[in-house]
Amino acid sequence: MTARPSGRVARDRPVSWIDLIDLGLDPDDGRPLFQQLHLSLRDLIARRVVPAGTRLPATRILADRLGVSRTTVVAAYDQLQAEGVVAGRVGAGTYVAAGIEAEDQPAAPAESPGQAPAAPAWRGETVPFAAGFCGMHPATERAWGRLVQRHLRGIGVRQRGYGDPMGHRPLREALAEYLRVSRSVACDADRIAIVSGSQQGLDLVLRAVVQAGDPAWIEDPCYPAALACLRQHQLRIVPVPVDGQGLDVAAGLALQPEARLLYCTPTHHYPLGVAMSLPRRLALLDWARDGRWVIEDDYDSEFRFSGRPLSALQGLDRHGRVIYIGTLSKVLFPGLRVGYVVLPPDLVDRFAVIRNAADRFPSTILDDVLVDFINEGHFTRHIRRMRQEYAERRDRLTAALTVEAGDDLTIIPVDRGMYLVADLRPGLDDVAVAEAARRRGVVVRPLSPMHIAAPPRRALILGFTGYPPQALDAAARTLGVVLRGFR
Repeated sequence: MTARPSGRVARDRPVSWIDLIDLGLDPDDGRPLFQQLHLSLRDLIARRVVPAGTRLPATRILADRLGVSRTTVVAAYDQLQAEGVVAGRVGAGTYVAAGIEAEDQPAAPAESPGQAPAAPAWRGETVPFAAGFCGMHPATERAWGRLVQRHLRGIGVRQRGYGDPMGHRPLREALAEYLRVSRSVACDADRIAIVSGSQQGLDLVLRAVVQAGDPAWIEDPCYPAALACLRQHQLRIVPVPVDGQGLDVAAGLALQPEARLLYCTPTHHYPLGVAMSLPRRLALLDWARDGRWVIEDDYDSEFRFSGRPLSALQGLDRHGRVIYIGTLSKVLFPGLRVGYVVLPPDLVDRFAVIRNAADRFPSTILDDVLVDFINEGHFTRHIRRMRQEYAERRDRLTAALTVEAGDDLTIIPVDRGMYLVADLRPGLDDVAVAEAARRRGVVVRPLSPMHIAAPPRRALILGFTGYPPQALDAAARTLGVVLRGFR
């Protein structure tokens, strides 16, 4: 849809560039208009067409010019502000955030790469505060049960033969549509591979793009299972520090500019929970364009509690250097063991060969169930319900811990995800606290062992999803008792 002029120029219109640019909104695109507007504006800012400090048009003026509702423009601006691309000034309008054009700060000296302790084997824990335990609304359970009954009354013809190494095409098509609309991922079914969880996806990707001895960036602190996977491939680990804007690209360039790849969690860093700023994202993509790979693990971005989920880094990639990994194990339930990889076009054939050699093809038993679950709307309804439920659980746990353990820990506010990070008071050892809590039947994960070279932060990771409110209250009381035992 070509934007229609309003027929007049308001006297207080702050910029003139908006009159010269076709933002390309198309009602037949399939994506909501607010999302199209958000992505168009973000692209203009990322390409420096609209530089830092520029004031955006007032929402009513832009809505009038585009022929859309003011709600559409407000939603697009809110998304840009949530991503740090613009900033609102009370009474003064909305401006492109400072620092979007470049990062001129010198890189802080990084510590020499070390060897983090080996990650302990994951345990199948289903008690508070084990992270990753999923909730499910009774209506979702009933819908799932009906679809299972529909498709698993017997063994179908397709299940009696060997499948496509890339996975069932209708499932890939359903996921492509979902990712394009909800995560702003640039993809189609031909570029998606179904895998048995994100961990297998990472392993297969590494087989396709690196060799033993290659230097690889990884966030510091980091997701222990990802670090273990990189080490199994005998990569030379380069830990890159993380701050309030996410991975410090300048520090990575100072440490090892010729790294072959980066594994990162830019939308919701694990474990610190921060989102990578747009300047850092642009700097990262600029680094990657010369033949390097960025592996984006988008593990729980669906669960943002204020506003819409932040867009994926992959959607900004114009040179085919970002490999996007997602999972249904956290969105639905871990027992499903279904993940997916969105590949750059040049990697698709190589990945298919490697997948075929590894385990031929993914399980086909639940393919048709998942296709109908997504296409009939149950998936998006489940996410909407869980956002509300998880936000309530987060608030419940925050309140309970403030009462029971407020003198011993400080909870870091979060607006997304499935866990809280709580800093311990000085002098407390998070590993010792975690061991003492386990002896009392409460599972917390210490943060300090997830650091590689960065100074360790003494904090606890507390999962809150999937647990009844009463269970969270009881576990908070127990944790409070444990912490008081260290005084």
